[in-house]
Amino acid sequence: MLIVDNLNYASSETIHFQRLSVIIADLVFAYGVKECCSYLSVCGVRKSSKWDLKWESPTTTLQLLLLGNAGLFIVDHIHFQYNGYLFGLQLISIARILQGQYLKGAFWFAVLLNHKHIYMYVAPAYFVYLLRNYCFTSSQTGGSVQWRSFSLSRLTALGSVVVAVFALSFGPFVALGQIGQ
Repeated sequence: MLIVDNLNYASSETIHFQRLSVIIADLVFAYGVKECCSYLSVCGVRKSSKWDLKWESPTTTLQLLLLGNAGLFIVDHIHFQYNGYLFGLQLISIARILQGQYLKGAFWFAVLLNHKHIYMYVAPAYFVYLLRNYCFTSSQTGGSVQWRSFSLSRLTALGSVVVAVFALSFGPFVALGQIGQ
């Protein structure tokens, strides 16, 4: 739909739909930024100023840098690629993991993978991090894991969340025999 007069899509309704859908998708990005920065505020990131002004905090700077990313807005609002939406899903996933809500983080990352396969490059890092921090329940003083602390039930729960998202996403195509398409 980038060429608006292609395949008889040329209409003001199409243009309005495209623009409004990107604006609504930007709300997911803004929410993801808010969630990550909220975690950073809560976990004790210090203010950068002795005056303790909120607008000078590192989290405020991070919010401004992320939300004011002109390149992201140009790509999304001209080419309608919804990268802000996808980045928002990734930030929500990261925020949930940082908050210790590992299953919710895995859920949101699986949703992200079903939206765009390019995030498959990040999947090994997610898997290792979740395996280390969720499936192993204790670690030794040097930071290495205690192999006896591996929880098969946690691995099963983690795998179930991811498989459920993929089953909901691909299930209708399998059921209708259209998975090849």
